[in-house]
Amino acid sequence: MQEVIIRLRRDLKEIEDALSASGVRGADLSKAKAKAHITLDYKAQRAKYFMNRFSHAIISAKSCVKELEEQHKSMIMTQSNVSAMKELVARFETECNDSHFSNAEKTLKDMKSLLPKVDMQTTEKIAYDIPALPNAIMLEVTEDLSELKRCLDANCLRSAIILCGRILETILHRKYYEHTNNDLLETSPGIGLGKIIAKMSDAKISLPVGLNEQIHLINNVRIMSVHKKKRIFAPSKGQTQAIVLFTLDTVRTLFSGK
Repeated sequence: MQEVIIRLRRDLKEIEDALSASGVRGADLSKAKAKAHITLDYKAQRAKYFMNRFSHAIISAKSCVKELEEQHKSMIMTQSNVSAMKELVARFETECNDSHFSNAEKTLKDMKSLLPKVDMQTTEKIAYDIPALPNAIMLEVTEDLSELKRCLDANCLRSAIILCGRILETILHRKYYEHTNNDLLETSPGIGLGKIIAKMSDAKISLPVGLNEQIHLINNVRIMSVHKKKRIFAPSKGQTQAIVLFTLDTVRTLFSGK
């Protein structure tokens, strides 16, 4: 629960930074929306970059609120505050979509005020411990986690996120195999993370709340890191740490009974 609060706090900070970075305000972001993909206007393109940044953070924040709704019995954050946070996130998203950015900034302050005080030093001391995994994947996941930690420590953020995708792919393949006795690596080689999740849902395998949203973010980083794009996505340290924490939570959730 504490890690979810930390991730949500990071998301709100990411939104705040993206809205205010280098003087980008409501008028500029509105211009970015109006010009869409065909603009050659540098300011509009720059504003569009920041708009994409906080759009990703909004998706992540909504995912965190869903997790808080599921975990409210731990009482780190009261149910009434979780409900209020859910309403504020929805209001904030609507205000941004309608270009009411002065209202959105006030809503953002209200969201931040609801968060309980949590030791933020945890952001620099991520616990990489995981439960015992099946022998077939234990060494592979352990080595990936070691490399993930090195990447994060070295501030190689895109590399860290790509490794999160690899770890999720490994554990999801294994979980599907254990549940169905069908090895997708043999029957569907090259299957993407999104399709794996769809197959797991069809097989009635319980998955962590917000997994689809995190996979979407990871896939975007993978694509933009491998292929030439007009826009470069540079994840922040906070975004990356949040994805790392979610990945570790997912490993623990899926294999906590091992």
